[in-house]
Parts: sequence; structure tokens; C-alpha cells
Amino acid sequence: MITRSASPNAWNYQPADDAGIVELASWRGAGSLGLRPHFHDESQIVLVLSGSRAFRIDGATVTAPAGHAALIPAGLLHVHRC
Repeated sequence: MITRSASPNAWNYQPADDAGIVELASWRGAGSLGLRPHFHDESQIVLVLSGSRAFRIDGATVTAPAGHAALIPAGLLHVHRC
């Protein structure tokens, strides 16, 4: 389950399901997560609840505004941007 935070900027993350297929995350607000480029063994779905989020995925920039999601396939190098 994704939890909500009282903070206007919130990153909520749920690790892969028991089958190890997908990770689910949500983003609300603006600002940086401060994460370095990385990859996951599972695919990741990021839901943007408010604000917007940009991702650099395998060398391409993908922007997801509020109400949209980004799918990051397993094994692809990516980094979150605001």
C-alpha cells in the first residue's frame, strides 16, 4: 500500500510484489529526490499525483505531468529529475 505524507513533496515507494515483477511509486509536489542514476531488477511504475516529474531513462528524457505515470522497464539505467 502507498502511504500519504503531510509534506507537500512526497515520494512514496512500494518494493516489488512477491513475484518480483513490478515496483510501484508515487510522487506529489516538486523538488529533487537526490538519487543517483540506478537501475532495478524489476520494472517500476511511477504515478505522478501532483506537480510533474522528469526521468532520464536509458539516455532519453521522459516527462510525466500530474495524472500520468512513467514505466521504467527492468534493467534500464534511470534517474529522477524535477
